[in-house]
Amino acid sequence: LVTASLFHRLFAGLIPYPMPVDTGDFKLVDRAVADAVVALPEKRRYLRSLVPWAGFRHEPVWYDRQARAAGATKYSPWKLLRLAGDALVLSSDAPMRLTWVGAGALGAIGVLSTLVATVSAWSAPQPGLSLAAVTAVASLVAAVPTAAVAIVGEYVVRTYREAQGRPSWVVRRTISADQARGSGPASRAA
Repeated sequence: LVTASLFHRLFAGLIPYPMPVDTGDFKLVDRAVADAVVALPEKRRYLRSLVPWAGFRHEPVWYDRQARAAGATKYSPWKLLRLAGDALVLSSDAPMRLTWVGAGALGAIGVLSTLVATVSAWSAPQPGLSLAAVTAVASLVAAVPTAAVAIVGEYVVRTYREAQGRPSWVVRRTISADQARGSGPASRAA
């Protein structure tokens, strides 16, 4: 439970919409919420993030969790890691964004190493390559393909988000012109 709680907190910080932490797959939801989630065309779903994505108001229902009556969990550590990976890839762009961080870090190390190598060469010339020069070349050479992977990753993520087919917004309620003037009850829609 500790690792799940830590993951929920990390995951909530990586997705672009508010998500309650320490929630499970079992939820009490309004029909409009269920309809909004069921209407999504995507095949692979991570329910714990789809319900908050729909944007409806939510409140916790507190209860005392009973110990498992019989048997043991079928989720091995590997299955839990796969579930966590699926959750991140299906719901967040953060794993791809880390590629940009890596490219930037390698570039920064390369530039700083170049400055150190240049200052060292001017102040105390030595025959051969210094460690700073080798680090500069290696970092800058590694930064270029890492940045290229990040650029391709941006295209892949944007294509994936479009292919998911999620609507830009979820309509909570619709009203007709007559209802807007006050002559009839509002209808609910997802």
